[in-house]
This record gives sequence, C-alpha cells and structure tokens, in this order.
Amino acid sequence: MAGCPSVSVPHTYNYLEGPSVSVPHTYNYLEGPSVSVTHTYNYLEGPSVSVTHTYNYLEGPSVSVTHTYNYLEGPSVSVTHTYNYLEGPSVSVTHTYNYLEGPPVSVTHTYNYLEGPPVSVTHTYNYLEGPPVSVTHTYNYLEGPPVSVTHTYNYLEGPPVSVTHTYNYLEGPPVSVTHTYNYLEGPPVSVTHTYNYLEGPPVSVTHTYNYLEGPPVSVTHTYNYLEGPPVSVTHTYNYLEGPSVSVTHTYNYLEGPSVSVTHTYNYLEGPSVSVTHTYNYLEGPSVSVTHTYNYLEGPSVSVTHTYNYLEGPSVSVTHTYNYLEGPSVSVTHTYNYLEGPSVSVTHTYNYLEGPSVSVTHTYNYLEGPSVDQ
Repeated sequence: MAGCPSVSVPHTYNYLEGPSVSVPHTYNYLEGPSVSVTHTYNYLEGPSVSVTHTYNYLEGPSVSVTHTYNYLEGPSVSVTHTYNYLEGPSVSVTHTYNYLEGPPVSVTHTYNYLEGPPVSVTHTYNYLEGPPVSVTHTYNYLEGPPVSVTHTYNYLEGPPVSVTHTYNYLEGPPVSVTHTYNYLEGPPVSVTHTYNYLEGPPVSVTHTYNYLEGPPVSVTHTYNYLEGPPVSVTHTYNYLEGPSVSVTHTYNYLEGPSVSVTHTYNYLEGPSVSVTHTYNYLEGPSVSVTHTYNYLEGPSVSVTHTYNYLEGPSVSVTHTYNYLEGPSVSVTHTYNYLEGPSVSVTHTYNYLEGPSVSVTHTYNYLEGPSVDQ
C-alpha cells in the first residue's frame, strides 16, 4: 500500500461534572503509515470512563503512543491496552497517570508479538491522595523483539496498589526490566512478578523499593525456565521508618541459565522482614547469590534459603549481615544435592550492640560436590 500517509491523532478529553464515557480505539494497519497517537484525559469531578485501545499491525508502521491521565476528584477509570503485531513496527509507548484525590483505576496492558518490533514501554504512576490501583502487565512473545520496560510508582499519601507482571517468551527477545517504587506515607503494596521462558532471552531485571514512612509490602518473584536465558536480577530495598516486608523469590530451572542474584536490604529505623529464597535446578546453571543486610536500629529478620539440585550447578553464596543496634535474626540455609555441584558459602555477621542470633546450616549430599564453608 504505497503512498499511505503519516497519521497524527491527538485525543483530548476534558470533563467538568461530566457524563459517563466509553471510548474504544482500534488501529488496524496493513503496510500502513507512521502513526503518532496522543491521549490526554483531564477530569474535574468527572465521569466514569472505560477506555479500550487495540493496535493490530501487519507489516505496519512506526508507532509512538502517549497516554496521559490527569485526575482531580475524578472518576472511576478502567483502561485496557492491547498491542498485536505480525511483522510489525517499532513501538514506543508512554503511560502517565497523575492523580489528585482521584478515582479507583484498573489498568491492563497486553503485548502480543509474532516476529515483532523492538518495544520500549514506560509506565509512570504519580499519586497525591490517590485511588486504589490494580495494574496487570502481560508480555507474550513468539520470535519477538527486544523489550525495554520501565515501571515507576511514586506515592504521596497514596492508594493501596496491586501490581502483576507476567512475561511469557517463546524464542524471545532480550529483556531489560526496571521497577522503581517510591513511597512517602504510601499505601500497602502487593507485587507479583512471573517470568516464564522457553528457549528465551537474556534477562536483566532491577527492582528498587524506596520507602519513607511507607507501607507494608508483599513481593513475590517467580522465575520458570526451560532451556532458558542468562538472568541477572538485582533487588534493592531502602527503608526509612519503613514497612513490614515479606519477600518470596522462587527460581525453577530445567536445563537453565546462568543466574546472578543480588539482594540488598538497607534499613534506618526499619521494618520487620521475612525473606524466602528457593532455587530448584534440574541440569541447572551456575549460580552466584549475594545477600547484604545493613541495619541501623533495624528490624526483626527471618531468612530462609533452600537450594535443591539434581545434576546441578556450581554455587557461590555470600551472606553479609551488618547491624548497629540491630534486630533478632533467625537464618536457615538448606542445601540438598543429588550428583551435585561444588559449593562455596561465606556467612559474615557483624554486630554492634546487636541482636540474638539463631543460625542453622544443613548440607545433604548424595554423590555430592566439594564444599568449602
């Protein structure tokens, strides 16, 4: 379809004591134009809004989409974004949600790619006395593009937040994902991350949680790999007068990748922390795990690490606990090996005016590796 034009579509919705609004947008491209779409929703005592965006591309255009939602005493909003690509375009998508005394918001993003484009997605959520928010992101790739995803959540006296991220890859792209959560007098947060890979890409994931007088936080990370990629995961938790935190990490590998995992917990007058790490390997990868806990007038800490290997990898684990006027600590490490790897484990506990400590290490080997502890 030679000669197709470039299309620029601005949508602006301004409401003052307005009506209920349902807005469907559907874009279908066959060897189509370059498209730039801007959606701006401004509400003052506004309506209930249901918005559906569907983008279907066959040998399509370059697409730049910007969604901005600004609410002042606004409506209930339900937003669904679906992107379907067949030999599609380069896509840059920016979603910005700004709330002042705003509505409850439910947002679903679905990205489906078949021989698709490079995708850069940025989600920013800014709340001032805002609504409860439920956000679901699903990424499905078949011979897909490189993907860079950035999620930023900034809360000032904000809402309860439930966030689910699911990444499904079949012969997929390299993926770089950054999640940043910044809270000032913020909400309770429940976050679930699930990564499912079949012959998948290299993945770099960074999670940063910064709390000032923040909420209780429950975070679950699940990584499932079949002939998977190398994975580098960094988790950083920074608390000032922070919340109670429960974190669960599960890594399941079948003929899996090399894994490097770094967990850093920094607390000033911080929360109670319960952390569970489970690593299950069948013909698995080399694993390097570093856990660092730094406490000043810190919390009670319960940490459980379980490593189960069948024909497993080489494992290097370093745990460092530094306490100043610190907490009670209970730590359990269990290593179970069948035809297992070489293991090097270093535990360092440094206390100044410190806590009661209970530590249990159990190593069970059948036709096992050399162990340095």
